[in-house]
Amino acid sequence: MNLFGISALLAALGLDQRHAFQLALSQPLVTCSIIGFFSGNFADAMYFGLLIQLVWLGNLPVGASTTPEGNIASATGCLLYIEYNELFLPQSGFLILVIYLYTVFLSFIGGQLYNSARNLNIKLFDYAFKSINDSRRANIGKVIVVALLIQFGLNWIFIIISYFAGEQALNQMHNLIPSGWKTIWSLAEWAIWGAGIGLVISVYKSRKYKKLIAIVSILSVFIFKII
Repeated sequence: MNLFGISALLAALGLDQRHAFQLALSQPLVTCSIIGFFSGNFADAMYFGLLIQLVWLGNLPVGASTTPEGNIASATGCLLYIEYNELFLPQSGFLILVIYLYTVFLSFIGGQLYNSARNLNIKLFDYAFKSINDSRRANIGKVIVVALLIQFGLNWIFIIISYFAGEQALNQMHNLIPSGWKTIWSLAEWAIWGAGIGLVISVYKSRKYKKLIAIVSILSVFIFKII
């Protein structure tokens, strides 16, 4: 898998969340499925995407709080998961737990990065409108393209740096995992599933939707973890 190529694709898909397209392509389940298609690890990538999708479906910004950049972070987490899944296979629950926490951490870092990019975009558009008021020629289309390219570049750099940082951490952790804790890590993975399902169910007031989410989640766990 070409990291720079796939990360460039993921950086472009990341624009779908707020900046362009608006086709839900950046949702973790969709993005991770795309990663799985190109990497040849479709089942593992889709499993991680489904697991992390539950978190962001239940994520709602409160007041003026910064919205986590969960989609780019999820894509980075998925890359790490499919890369290290076989290496950590006896302790797969540990890998899920670590990457899950790392993904949440990256999402908040990404949220701060997005705010910085948004402030820069505001300055670009202020300059463009000022040019119009000063009777100078201003091309709003160019400003939009520049803003998109800046966000794309930030997404790309963020994915690559986050991937290499996670790679270094996981390489160090591999030899430090207690071999007798397999059951504990398995329980941690089930706890993550339970927390994700609970977060999504809490968003909906209708009992019909709650039941539907619960049924779909249970079927997904059965398909990926039991069959």
